[in-house]
Amino acid sequence: MQNTVDRLEAKIRNAQLDAAQREELLKLTGSLRDEVVQLADGDSETAESITGFAHAAAHEALRQRGNPKLQKLASDGLLSSVEDFQDTHPRLVEVVNGFCTMLANIGI
Repeated sequence: MQNTVDRLEAKIRNAQLDAAQREELLKLTGSLRDEVVQLADGDSETAESITGFAHAAAHEALRQRGNPKLQKLASDGLLSSVEDFQDTHPRLVEVVNGFCTMLANIGI
């Protein structure tokens, strides 16, 4: 899980984004890391799924010639992976929603 988040952060750092977008995505990724670490204590498999979908969603959004269908599938998978945690991990759901919104809005 940590390796996936590390790769996600590296992808964001190397992406062709303006400084504000990069900073916001890195901030959201840091929050995602914090929240997933808490979840992993009780449900490591779901934590792995969430970080995997986050990486896939960012990968598709940040590609030079991204595929909108794949980006939507990855984002939908990420959102689905946290939908059952609204009551137990509301901050995790909030962070994932923000992350997906940010990826959708970067316009790449």
